[in-house]
Amino acid sequence: MTQVTIERITYEEIHPFWEKLWPGRDDIKPMSSMTGLDPGVLEETDQSIYALYEPVFFGATFFDERANQNMIIGVNSGHPTSKYRFRSRGLWVHPRAAGNGIGQALLRATCQYAQLRQFEVVWTFPRDKALKTYEAVGFKPVGEMIESEAYIRNGTMIRSENWHAENELNDSVSEKIV
Repeated sequence: MTQVTIERITYEEIHPFWEKLWPGRDDIKPMSSMTGLDPGVLEETDQSIYALYEPVFFGATFFDERANQNMIIGVNSGHPTSKYRFRSRGLWVHPRAAGNGIGQALLRATCQYAQLRQFEVVWTFPRDKALKTYEAVGFKPVGEMIESEAYIRNGTMIRSENWHAENELNDSVSEKIV
């Protein structure tokens, strides 16, 4: 496979890929307020998560010589949910690029970003089929699979079962992601 680079991208660049991840979802926002399982969320204030924190977006890109431009083949994002906890959200890799470590590289970038800003834990709700990718980067399931994602798709409530997984950022993680 051609050289893939992980770089910061914008919400406008990630949004079309999230439409593939959550097809028909009526309201895709830069950050998720779905923080019910994060015990530290908004612990110090009553403000909304959108007023407190800024998200970061990552894209896995490669240079397509035929198109003569960089192409995004994978995405992920993250945002704080409390002073010590950071959420990874929206991991998507193009199906033809799956199995090449791109998902892991995007997760490492997210974890490294959080660790450099002194967050202690990165948490997420991966789908069952993606759990192995998360585990390869140091995430561990916390408890049983749960119904954790609910959103409106074309006027209908969609619910899915996901894992609640966490990655405690410490020195051993730092060695993996640098």
